[in-house]
Amino acid sequence: MPPAIPRTIYHITPADYFDKTNPQTDYFPFYFRDEGFIHATVEAERIVAIANRLYGDHVGDIYLLEVDTSKVRE
Repeated sequence: MPPAIPRTIYHITPADYFDKTNPQTDYFPFYFRDEGFIHATVEAERIVAIANRLYGDHVGDIYLLEVDTSKVRE
């Protein structure tokens, strides 16, 4: 049996990128074409460490997106 899908996952993205996306279309991070997937975690307690590793040198705001996995499409 496959593992249960968590109800909530977390994704971090630069605010300036996210603010330019169209809320009426599917969201894809800027790196999706190169990597083919969206980085996310189910471990809320790891968010700060992940944000520091990925965006520690980023100038500007970043957003933490709380994703309801029941609304995610393949």
